[in-house]
Amino acid sequence: MATGISVTVDVARIENLREVINASGMVVPASTADWTVYAPESGQITQILKREGDVVAQDDVLVKFNIASITQLVSARQALVADAKRRLERAQDEALKISSLYERGLAAKNVFDAAKTEVTSAESALSQAESDLASAKPHEERAIVRARFAGQIAKVWHAEGDFVTGGPSDPVLRLVDPTRVQVAVQLPIGQLGRLLPGQTATVTAIGGGPEAAIVAPRTSTSDSTAATAEARLSFVGPTALVVDTVVSTEILVDERANATVVTAAAVRRDEIGTYVLVAGSDQRAHRRDVRTGLATRDLVQIVSGVAAGESIISSGFESLTDGAAIMVVR
Repeated sequence: MATGISVTVDVARIENLREVINASGMVVPASTADWTVYAPESGQITQILKREGDVVAQDDVLVKFNIASITQLVSARQALVADAKRRLERAQDEALKISSLYERGLAAKNVFDAAKTEVTSAESALSQAESDLASAKPHEERAIVRARFAGQIAKVWHAEGDFVTGGPSDPVLRLVDPTRVQVAVQLPIGQLGRLLPGQTATVTAIGGGPEAAIVAPRTSTSDSTAATAEARLSFVGPTALVVDTVVSTEILVDERANATVVTAAAVRRDEIGTYVLVAGSDQRAHRRDVRTGLATRDLVQIVSGVAAGESIISSGFESLTDGAAIMVVR
């Protein structure tokens, strides 16, 4: 009767090997279609012209602020323009009187010249004041927020009359375009590092069929101390999926066509290197050093050392050495 260590084997075979990442995700507005409005700096909301759920067109006015620093700047420059206008009016009136007297020989030439010089100086001062006021007008535009794109108001956090601090900690409203969506997926940092823009993926909602997608370029950096970070998938074609739909995703990380593969459990490692044990026709185990390529959870590509069709021992390794007698259990 045959004796030997009982083992099971797996035949090395040719397959198209695919490494994928499977994860759940959620449909969200695309990064370019999701905009949260903040005050440009601390101030008061004078008008909120849209409510939650309102549809807006691009360039619609959403919010108006009263920003003290901007108001004070514009008011100060308006006052300078008014002062310059009054100075010019006085200089022109005085020059008119002096000119009349000079023509009748009742005023000296130097007085007449001084009056004309004052008019010129006043005109220059008014021109400068008006230029300074014009340069302050763009600051006023900062206090008026217009829609960057057409969409819908998703959230309003404040009301007219509220004081706001400005900055990420104090949002005013959120505008999204529900027709432009992506899928947000939370992945471990290690997996995230293997994603590249343009890698193919599929997105499947409950009860729906798979939809083609690709890995989108990252628009934000992740926290180096976090265990996970967000990846985004962009749909290749139009989708009927709406925001907040939960989906499953499969992201293709790597693929090898016509690869020689064996069961992952069959690949062993020791201080010498990576190897497999081949079940020989002589009913013995034979060590075969191998070079591996792409590895998935279940399969490993063998680049060299094993040929398709060979029987590779996949279990029963305990006390099994090179040349040991084996008995294949089927």
